Amino acid sequence: MVALDAKGDAIWIQVPKTKLNKFVGDMFIEFTSGTTMVPVADVVPPFSEYCFRFLKHEDIYPNRGQRILLLDVVGQLKGHYRTRESTSTNRNSKHKEITIMLLEGIPVKVVLWGRFPSILEKIIDASNNRNVVLVNTFVFVSEWNDELKLSSSGVTIIYDRLNLNEVNVLKERTVDNAPKLIEEEKILAHFRLKN
Repeated sequence: MVALDAKGDAIWIQVPKTKLNKFVGDMFIEFTSGTTMVPVADVVPPFSEYCFRFLKHEDIYPNRGQRILLLDVVGQLKGHYRTRESTSTNRNSKHKEITIMLLEGIPVKVVLWGRFPSILEKIIDASNNRNVVLVNTFVFVSEWNDELKLSSSGVTIIYDRLNLNEVNVLKERTVDNAPKLIEEEKILAHFRLKN
């Protein structure tokens, strides 16, 4: 997984499979004195600088069938369907399909997984409107019947209205003025958490 430390620097963490299901998007990881960390240069998959900006339709469309790392998909909620539950050999997982409107007015389907469907439902019930803004990272892009669909189980931020400073700041960001959280020379300095 990719994690951000207290300084905003990115580190790559390898988690044992037996502990993987216990990790959620907003969990803090504390490194104790017994933690061993070693630098690695062969991080897979590689990723570039993390840039907070709106992911536009023109950015999403060429990536269908792929996983997009470290980009933000932001849109206003336009519709949602009931929460469903999927059963696998390891665990049950809830998911909810919604429709968001990108800034350029193009609708995109998004499938939220894990705890995010229930969070979204609580916000919708409390706000009694559809002014919900979603910020999704770590998305998989698929296409079905000429319709784009994003599947997100990574870091997801949900705002309950549009007129928030955080949302306005995001709206004004472009590739040129977006803050770079990972400097180029730090990309090779990620770490692997050893058992």
